[in-house]
Amino acid sequence: MADTQTPESHVEWIDALNEMQALHPATVVPGHALPGDVADIDSAAYTVEYIRSFDSEAPKAGNSTALIDAMKALYPQAGGVASLEISAAVAKGELKWP
Repeated sequence: MADTQTPESHVEWIDALNEMQALHPATVVPGHALPGDVADIDSAAYTVEYIRSFDSEAPKAGNSTALIDAMKALYPQAGGVASLEISAAVAKGELKWP
């Protein structure tokens, strides 16, 4: 999320994921997958849901800690906590990201 900071970039990301799903690939390799994660088309649908949830929760959160807590509550099984921490800090204006 830190690399795609605008609503427009999130729409483009979701559009790309939807296009990918339409191709019905046998294997999908997520960028932040953990060992043992399932790598199939459900990964794309999960990412679309995650982006939408992040975009919904970010304006409600008073700071990055609140946003992190909200996302962890929605996605307790998600790994990559460092990515979430950076993304939340960027989204809440607490960290400048290239």
